[in-house]
Amino acid sequence: MAALEQAFRAAGQFHEGDTRHYELMHGMIARAEVGLYRPFPDPERRERIALI
Repeated sequence: MAALEQAFRAAGQFHEGDTRHYELMHGMIARAEVGLYRPFPDPERRERIALI
C-alpha cells in the first residue's frame, strides 16, 4: 500500500512546464475513440452452444 500511495503522490505533482506540455499534447489530438471489447461468445454462451 505504501508503494501505491507513493505512486499516487508522484502522479499528482505538477512541475513547472508540465501544464504547457499537457496542453500541447491535447492540441495534437484531433479525434479519440474508446471502445470496450470482450471475447465473444463469452464462456457461458459457449457452454450453452456446446450443449445444443
